[in-house]
Amino acid sequence: MIDYIAISGSLENRIIEYVDHLHEHFYDPVVIKNGAYMPPSMSGYSITMKEQSLEDYSFPDGIIWKDEVLAK
Repeated sequence: MIDYIAISGSLENRIIEYVDHLHEHFYDPVVIKNGAYMPPSMSGYSITMKEQSLEDYSFPDGIIWKDEVLAK
């Protein structure tokens, strides 16, 4: 989206990566409509992660990493 808004002003020959499996970790996950990112509904860049996700996935003390170590 930043390319369209601030750099080229063009949607021609652009591709996006859609990572649906990560949406559960964000307060305001991105929305894709007709193959394009929609502007966020909240202020900012839709990058604010939920505190619980940050805690769970923090390395090396997050529960996800601890479970990984215990599984080995």
